[in-house]
Amino acid sequence: MDNVGDWLYIVFLIIAAVSGLFSSKDKKKKSRPDILGQPDREIVPNDQPTEGKGFWEILEDMQKETQKPKPAPRQKQVKSKVEKPQVVTSSPASSPFLSAEKNIPNHIATQPSVRMSAIEEEPGLMPEDTFKATYLEFLNLSKKYHITFHEVHQEMTAGRSTMQEKYAQLALENTVRLLGIDSPSGYTENAAKYVQAQFAQMGYDAKITRKGGVLIDLGGEDAQDALLLEAHTDTLGGMVAQIKGNGRLRITNVGGMNANNAEAENVRVITKFSGAIDGTVQLCDASVHVNGNYSTTPRTFDTVEVVLDEDVRSAEDVRKLGIDVGDFVCFDPRSRITESGYIKSRFLDDKLSVGILQAFAQYLKDENLTPKRRVYVHVTVYEEVGHGGSASVPDGVTEAISVDMGCVGEGVQCTERQVSICAKDSGGPYSYDVVRKLIAAAKREGADYAVDVYPHYGSDVEATLRAGYDIRHGLIGAGVYASHGYERSHRDGALNTLKVIEGYLFE
Repeated sequence: MDNVGDWLYIVFLIIAAVSGLFSSKDKKKKSRPDILGQPDREIVPNDQPTEGKGFWEILEDMQKETQKPKPAPRQKQVKSKVEKPQVVTSSPASSPFLSAEKNIPNHIATQPSVRMSAIEEEPGLMPEDTFKATYLEFLNLSKKYHITFHEVHQEMTAGRSTMQEKYAQLALENTVRLLGIDSPSGYTENAAKYVQAQFAQMGYDAKITRKGGVLIDLGGEDAQDALLLEAHTDTLGGMVAQIKGNGRLRITNVGGMNANNAEAENVRVITKFSGAIDGTVQLCDASVHVNGNYSTTPRTFDTVEVVLDEDVRSAEDVRKLGIDVGDFVCFDPRSRITESGYIKSRFLDDKLSVGILQAFAQYLKDENLTPKRRVYVHVTVYEEVGHGGSASVPDGVTEAISVDMGCVGEGVQCTERQVSICAKDSGGPYSYDVVRKLIAAAKREGADYAVDVYPHYGSDVEATLRAGYDIRHGLIGAGVYASHGYERSHRDGALNTLKVIEGYLFE
């Protein structure tokens, strides 16, 4: 400040601030609200009218008066910039389906935080330097009433970790990359090798099992009370059952693939020795303008067929391409991540959970954390056909938790933005002790969760129990809508799943 007038201006502002605060204090003694659980605080919510003018109203009136003879230059309003989505690059082993996707972001846009600059640059307020000085004085005055912005921030963000949001975002990126690798049950080698490489790159001991899954040792102290986390990278799919005389293919389902969800989907036929051939699953006689029974025809794998994107008109033409009975049919996942945080794709069941466990492993490394219990991850490859978790349980494991999808739909509570804790499914109830501990972990970590009973569901850990292992078992997963179809979940579902895993291991 170069002159006396400026200094008098600042002094007057401070006096006005003090006056406004004390006058409002006297008028609110009888009806003070309980702010953040502390009734002694003198903050009045915005929705409660007050008599007279407070500090900010006085400040604005003074500013208008001083601007009449010589208008102060208006500060340009600066909008928060949101980083443009970047394309996720697929791995060398990824499917051409993914390489064709140009709209899958590498980073999910997050809500911009409130910045000082956003307040300073609001049109109609005082110049920047003057505002800063007054704002600092207001902070000093607020301390007299034990109101600090740090306290408010702590209360508002209780149970939420910026770190965890970072790893939830990483989980979605991991998922998209894995979704680009075809892996119907029985054809999972490429996906398993990719998962192994990702964990090994982080420095973990990751091995391919005889069955084709991936067993990872995340470390931990007590190897005699170890925890096994199970997720699966195998998916639904199809297999060539017949080469028709017209050059079309009849297929049989792999896992719970439904013909209603298979119709009109792009596929790749993986030949045993001649590469991959593109095609589409269509209703037999698929033109509504020709087929008068189009709408009433039941969709089964006898009424749909694969139409190859090749000039084939006979079974012999098809065989010349190298296609034969027993070849796998892989479906385009059609992966998308929206700016609002939703992830849409086929096969989020259960590649989303694999992505979550990869992110959790990265979190342990970054934070240099060692669980008190030894922790193993088993990425299975036959879950969709019922026996994924039936083997490869390390010595010392006393509990196994399946990290799979949470059910979303009529009759269950879970949403796509929550983590689901399953109490019972078609295989029976899960360990009461484990369910209670999972709920307690969710509460401690501030995770948004639901407890549900799944009517039509089976998991890896149930296969583990049927194989004869003496363990306690549980099931959690991010909420997934439209399971076994074109599925959808949300970044918050991944975040809440991460919170429960963290809380379960670090009580």
